Amino acid sequence: MTVHRDSPSWLSIRANGKTAATLEVDHGTQALLPMTKTIRRILVDNPLQKNRYPVTTDTRLTQLYALAWPAASMLILLALVERTPMDHWISDWLFDSHSRTFNLNDSFLFKRVLHDWARNIAYISALLILAGLAWSWLANKPRWRPPLTFMFISMLLSTAAIAIIKYSSDIYCPNLLLEYGGQFQRVELFDFQPSNQPPGQCWPSGHASTGFCFLGFFYAARVFMRRVYAPRWALPCLIAAIGLGALFSVSQTIRGVHFFSHGIWTGLIIWAINIVLAAGWLPATTCAPKQPITEIQD
Repeated sequence: MTVHRDSPSWLSIRANGKTAATLEVDHGTQALLPMTKTIRRILVDNPLQKNRYPVTTDTRLTQLYALAWPAASMLILLALVERTPMDHWISDWLFDSHSRTFNLNDSFLFKRVLHDWARNIAYISALLILAGLAWSWLANKPRWRPPLTFMFISMLLSTAAIAIIKYSSDIYCPNLLLEYGGQFQRVELFDFQPSNQPPGQCWPSGHASTGFCFLGFFYAARVFMRRVYAPRWALPCLIAAIGLGALFSVSQTIRGVHFFSHGIWTGLIIWAINIVLAAGWLPATTCAPKQPITEIQD
């Protein structure tokens, strides 16, 4: 096992050519970095650094505990949707009773830009991630492979899960319901599908998943990049994912092709998927490396 200085502020502990952990050093320690004996004393003999394998204290179990948040949010949302006409209040306000249509359904901004074109963001991002994975192998950059692999699998699982649930549901889009100029009766989440109606296949929002699927970037930054580079990427990734998902959800609601809660359901489901996926990547417990540090390189 060897220790390498990757930058003035970061040391990496490597075993068998792979990065096992990283350590951020303060300004007072940086002046001592060229001194091999001092580095050995700081990393090996200092009792405060014995448990130096993970920089974060997250483990598989603590990450799974976080499932309580999306689960509780789903219960609250279910209570709101089932016990209040929240969705229909919003759709009623957007619906034009004179023309019996949602006037902005065919809007250039909401249909062409925010639906037809914007969903390509997810496809382009997936291709860029695959290109990054190829680069990590060609350029021998192993530390980039775990976060990039996590991002790609997260996007794939998130969009696939939402698509499977959507095409298995009986719920209709607002513009297909009789009360909004359509031809079908309303079907709620736990209602039985009328025998004379085909499945609605409109819950949750598939388009919103192309925005919320970027939540995987936030978890990749938390699980991997904070050990290697910097955690400052986590918050921008989280804001971008929630912002894109919310934008796509609202745009579909304005067009009348989804109820407002459909996009929220999408975000909560993808949130839960990423929590489970991150838990599978994290170590079961926090522990120090089994192999002792035998060589230190500056």
